[in-house]
Amino acid sequence: MEQAWKTEVREAEEPFRFVDGEMVEQGLLNLPDNILEDVLRESGLGTAPEEGGLGLSVKQVRLWGEDLRRLY
Repeated sequence: MEQAWKTEVREAEEPFRFVDGEMVEQGLLNLPDNILEDVLRESGLGTAPEEGGLGLSVKQVRLWGEDLRRLY
């Protein structure tokens, strides 16, 4: 069963763009390097800046995962 979202600003009957931080963390830390490289390339995050991407490396993204782990 999915939950609706209600705040002071917005009320909805169905879920709306909810991101599970633990799921993101696990993806960043547990995906094999070659799969994570594919994800970065497909999303444009791993593409070179001169090609319109951010040029992020697998190592940088894994550090984000570690930072997320420390948040909670």
